[in-house]
Amino acid sequence: MSGATVRKGHDGGEARFLLLSLAVLLVAILIGYGGALRNGFVSDDQYLIEERYDSYISDFTIAKAFGQSFWKGSAFDVPRPGEEAKDYYRPLVTISYALDARIWGLRPFGYHLTNLILHAVCTLLVLLLFRRLGARREIALAAALLFAVHPIHVANVSWIAGRTDLVAALFLLPAVIMVGKHLDRIPRGAAIGERLKSPSLWIGLLLYLGALFSKEISLTFGGLVLLYALARRRQRGKASDSPPNWPWTELGLIFAVTVAYMMFRASVLGLPDFRAGGATIAIPFRAGMLPTVYAYYWKVLFLPGTLHFHVPFRLPQSAGDPWFLLSTAFLAIQVALAIYLFRKAPLAGLGVAWVLVSLLPVSHLVPLAFKTVVCEYWTYLPSIGFVLGLAGLAEWGKEKLLARRAGGRLPAGLAIAGALVAISLVSVAQVPARSAIFRTEEGLLLHTIKVHPAHTDSWVTLGAEYGSRGEYAKAYRHLREAIRRDPTARGAHQNLANLYHLRGDLDSAAVAYRKELEFYPYKDEARINFADVLIERGEEGEVPDLYREAIERYPQNRQYIPQRGEILVRSALDEGSSVSWPERERGLRLASGIFRGLLEATRAAPDIGTPLLLERSIETELYLGRADRASAICAGASNSGATFAGAGAATARARGLCALADLVGGEPRAIETLFGLWGSSPGLGSDGERLAGFYHRTGRTGLAIPCWRALFRAGRISAEQLNHMAVTAVRETSRSSPAADAAAIWELLLSEVPDYPFSLLNLGAIARDRGDRARGRSYWQRFLDLYPDRPEAAELRRMLAGL
Repeated sequence: MSGATVRKGHDGGEARFLLLSLAVLLVAILIGYGGALRNGFVSDDQYLIEERYDSYISDFTIAKAFGQSFWKGSAFDVPRPGEEAKDYYRPLVTISYALDARIWGLRPFGYHLTNLILHAVCTLLVLLLFRRLGARREIALAAALLFAVHPIHVANVSWIAGRTDLVAALFLLPAVIMVGKHLDRIPRGAAIGERLKSPSLWIGLLLYLGALFSKEISLTFGGLVLLYALARRRQRGKASDSPPNWPWTELGLIFAVTVAYMMFRASVLGLPDFRAGGATIAIPFRAGMLPTVYAYYWKVLFLPGTLHFHVPFRLPQSAGDPWFLLSTAFLAIQVALAIYLFRKAPLAGLGVAWVLVSLLPVSHLVPLAFKTVVCEYWTYLPSIGFVLGLAGLAEWGKEKLLARRAGGRLPAGLAIAGALVAISLVSVAQVPARSAIFRTEEGLLLHTIKVHPAHTDSWVTLGAEYGSRGEYAKAYRHLREAIRRDPTARGAHQNLANLYHLRGDLDSAAVAYRKELEFYPYKDEARINFADVLIERGEEGEVPDLYREAIERYPQNRQYIPQRGEILVRSALDEGSSVSWPERERGLRLASGIFRGLLEATRAAPDIGTPLLLERSIETELYLGRADRASAICAGASNSGATFAGAGAATARARGLCALADLVGGEPRAIETLFGLWGSSPGLGSDGERLAGFYHRTGRTGLAIPCWRALFRAGRISAEQLNHMAVTAVRETSRSSPAADAAAIWELLLSEVPDYPFSLLNLGAIARDRGDRARGRSYWQRFLDLYPDRPEAAELRRMLAGL
């Protein structure tokens, strides 16, 4: 009957019905969505979970979740010019990710299991809402079953990032139920004070606040409550001369909660960027395309078809566009249908109106900076109205069409419920295949370019995915296809340049980076990578300007660029690495260019840390063995006067590095300077130790000799340590000339300690092995003259006799 009464309380039969319904719904959800448990992290999951995982585990707090953007700490943290704004505020969803991270780590199974549980709970809440609105058991269960397995929910349930709507529904549905319970129980004419005493009202408002903290689409709650009140008024108006009051007091409280939420949100994120939204899609045109968007959403609610993520139709171009006129007529029909059904079948009218109201936030009527007009994973809440409308039509149809039963006919309610179940079976057959789209990043992107071949962003992302996996042929093919479809495709030239750079084609990389910057001058990553290519090609003239532009556009590059250089230096100096010297040299040359370019770019900006850059630049040149270039940097800094002013630690270290550069370059008086610096700051001597050790490890012992000489004279290294290094060098098969390296060390020892026995012994052996018998005899004879009684003397006399 159209004037169905509210189901009051839960007797034993109702409890058994709910338990049985829960079992049926769980089985249906597992059949449809069980395969999603094998899905991985795809698309936005990488930003929301994988990139932020360490934060979830180490320093996450509830206060932190409420005090930052939903995308904080991800790639969308600070949008650049021309990029989509991502200033969402969904702290409760963030908390759910953090809880999953602590329970499941980085195993996608657990995150997908949470999504399935959330969907199951929401489906049960849908059933409870339908029962509160008067739907009969069999029809309410059949409608909830259709909601459970509707193919349009795949993105919300099978994709971890689609969880936002699940969490919002988890709060919004009980909020509607609780406020509805309050409205149903408040007598007509009740005073405001009596209304405010209702616990159900306050619980509902608290749940609404939770929904707001889950997703902004929950702002439609006030409209849904008003529709609920209208439906209940129409239902009970036929059976009573005194239908319930309009919920003006309740709507006032909902408005107050909404305003408080918006103020709190603005205090955290600031005001929404409506100007950017108006620039993306003109505000008048947004209203004009509303009918078109609504028409598409209704289509996918009835006939899900292929899963789309972007605009799958032509948008209207003007007010006279036939497609616009057709869509407008359809929207007018929807509104008229809702009004008519509210009069004849309130439950069905509520369902149609629910869809219209809940779609408003995702219809792009509000001027936010969205580029995608239609996304099917935004229809989770609107689909509640869809199945509610079907349930209402089923109730109405039962009363109007099947009231008279023919012999042998099934009861009307069961017949209609059976029809809804049949629709559900057709729906659940689609779900596993659609769910598998989200199994891997590759699968999702392949599906996207299949249904949206003109969407070049997907071609670019897929090309980058293949490149990261080393499938270069596929990567080149997809990136070039993106450029063929749109020569200005964002990121296509940059990713192509990255591949060229990775594979050593510096000329092609330079052309592609320049192309990306031509189309998108704000792309700092392309600018910095382009500077790398120029450094490696030995064309460093543009590098300072590129760095200067990067820093001016994005101040965080003040830290990021030098950090890249320091990472390269640390990798080159890693003693445990098996990387060859040519590879280390390549990294050091790049780091050298980075530091040198930054020095030039920041010459007029000492707050960026020029003294530190100076140290890094001199140090890198020294590790490369380019003492002349290091000395030139020192001379330039000394002539400027600014860098060496004062007596800070950075300046003292820079002086020590400059003295080392002079020493390696062949200036013997530099030892005196080093002694003075090491005496006043003993820690500075470690630079000499690291430098000499690095030279020795990379087969450039000749460069290490002057450093060791200074260290030996300063008492920072002993003769025994030098002798041990020489012996080790002889034994190292990886060295190109182990005997030469060892001989250089023993000759150093001999020059500093003329009677050092092991130098005489080993230098004599090396000379003999090289065929220089006279030199070998000279070393050994000198040993015998100085140490006639040492144990080695007897053997040495025998060997001398054989020379």
